[in-house]
Order: sequence, then structure tokens, then C-alpha cells
Amino acid sequence: METIELFNQKTSKKRIVGAAFFGLILGGYLESALSYTVPTILSIVQKIDVEIAQENYDSSFVIKLLLRVIISFAAALVATFIARKGKIIVGLLANSLFIIIVLIILGFAIMYNDNEIIWKSILFLFLITISSILGTMFGNKLYSSEMDLDSLNDKVTIFGIRWFNYFWILPFIIYPFLSSFIIVTYAGILALLADFYHIIHPSLWLNLTWWLYFFIVPILVYIAIIIIIGGFVRFFGIMQYSQTKSHGWKKFKQVLIYGIGAPILSYFIAVVCANITHKMPRPISGDWKLGLILIFIIPLISILISVFSWIKEKIIKRSE
Repeated sequence: METIELFNQKTSKKRIVGAAFFGLILGGYLESALSYTVPTILSIVQKIDVEIAQENYDSSFVIKLLLRVIISFAAALVATFIARKGKIIVGLLANSLFIIIVLIILGFAIMYNDNEIIWKSILFLFLITISSILGTMFGNKLYSSEMDLDSLNDKVTIFGIRWFNYFWILPFIIYPFLSSFIIVTYAGILALLADFYHIIHPSLWLNLTWWLYFFIVPILVYIAIIIIIGGFVRFFGIMQYSQTKSHGWKKFKQVLIYGIGAPILSYFIAVVCANITHKMPRPISGDWKLGLILIFIIPLISILISVFSWIKEKIIKRSE
């Protein structure tokens, strides 16, 4: 019994370290994906060249801070899910490399008495720690034995896929999917806001271009979402350790289609939709107030009709 317990403890520790390492690597790819897509988004929003947007991104402390918080949260969540243990150390280990780098920068800043770098480093450390803890908590909430596809294959798989495949899956598959997911999310939010923008501006109601946009672009964004989700699900199914349907060249072809082709196509559609949105005609200044009034008139009339009907019904009942 003692031997079995010791073996289980060693296995558990190995899994925690391995899970933290996987979260660390995934965080690195997420950071790379964000550093590629965020400048593209900035260039679309600000209508500037990608090179200039990249410079603005590199020099922005706030953007990098926010993205690092998101990355730390995601890395801790995934690491906790794989580790199957909700200890805070898992989330902190998943972000340990960046924490060490910031600590080194903080040490040099204190040595050279650079107050600006000192407070920025302390803020980074504080927010990374908080996001790591929150990521661990959400990872615990998310985990269930039903979702754990490799629960019976501790030494063989990660998420049901043979562990050594991640050496090529992370750079060639996960990275494109992350980049595509970010830009598709942005395009979806942009399309939703643009449709609302169209609704509250009467000067756009008779604009044929906006009516075409109103129906076509949201559908394209929806198609991009279906492609990226469907592609990832199909790729994930193809790579499962237990699957027996796909082998050889058939499997290779499906990997190319769903693992590489799907995110590239989805990314292209999302970028086109985002660019179209930013090139749409501008409304007349201030007409949104009239739009809101007109929009609220319809439910107000309905309410008044309902109240009138209720009063009329009461009067008729009394007269009877």
C-alpha cells in the first residue's frame, strides 16, 4: 500500500509540473497570436498601416498589461484543468517564466532607482498573480471527469491526443486557431455594434449600402464562426488517441483541411468583414437622438394601447 501511495504521489506531482509547463507554452503561443492580430485590429480601427499599428502596440503599456492579464488567466485555467488539482501553485507555475522576468526587471529598476519601471513592474506582478489565481479557480469549476478525455491515459495523452503530437500541433494548428479566434471575435463584436449603430441613426435607414451590410456581413461573420468552431472540433476528433476512422493520407488531408485551411479561411473572412464595417458611410451628427425617440415610440404606443384596452374592459364590466 505504501509503495502504491508513493507511486501515485510521484505521478500526481509529474502531472502538475507537466500541466504547468503546457500552460506556460500555450500562454507563449497566445501571446504570439495576440501580438500578430492586435496590430491588425488597430490598423483597421485607426485606418493606418500595419507597421505603424505595430509600433503603437509595442509602445503601449496599457494594451500589453491587459493582454498579459488575459494570457495569464488562460494559461492558469488550462494548466489547472490538465493537472486535475486546484492548487494555486499550478496557475503560478504556468506563468512562472514571465513572473521571473518581471522580478528581474524590478530588481534592476530598484538598483538604478527607476521609479516608473518599479511601479509598472509591481502592477504587472500584482495583476498576473490575481489572474493566475482566478484562472485556477475557473479551471476547477470547468473540470469534470466527463470532459477529461485523457483521464485513463496519464502518461500517453493531453486532452485525448498523444502528447508528442503537440510539438507540431501548437505551432501549426493552435497558433492559427488562436489568431483566427481573436480576429473573428473582434469582427463579431464590431458587426453587432454596427447593426445597433444602423438602427439608432435615421440618416442611414434609406441608405442601400447599410441595408446590404445589415443582412450580409453578420451572416459572413456567423459563417466565419462556424468554420473556426467546426474546423477545430473536426481536427480534434481526427487526432483523438482512440479514433479509428482516419489513417494515413486520408488523415493527413483532413488535418490540412480542418487544422490549417479552416482557421486561415475564417481569419480572411473576419478581416474582410471588419474592413467593410470601418468603411461604411457615416451618419448625420446628432441624429441618433431622433433614432432613439422613434425606436421608443413603438413600445410606448403598444403600452398605451394595452392600458387603454385594460381601462375600457374595466369600464364595460362596471357598466354591466
